[in-house]
Amino acid sequence: MDRTLFAGSRTFMDYIKTFMTLVIATIVFLAVFKGRVWDTLLYLGFMVAFILLVTGVLQFMRIRQHRQDLDRIERCAKWDAHD
Repeated sequence: MDRTLFAGSRTFMDYIKTFMTLVIATIVFLAVFKGRVWDTLLYLGFMVAFILLVTGVLQFMRIRQHRQDLDRIERCAKWDAHD
């Protein structure tokens, strides 16, 4: 069970790392290239980064809920074993 939690945390951190990299790359791209076409692409880059961040948060919440469900099942199994 702990391995699942650690894997979920590691995956969440990877999502955060990728989000930050994409935002920084988009800002650098904005500083280097100027123009209306590039501005549209940059907004698209920020939107993709935001979607990636939301996906990472949702994935982390799902894994955390799974861990809580497993803990609940384990507690019920121990309680039933005592009866």
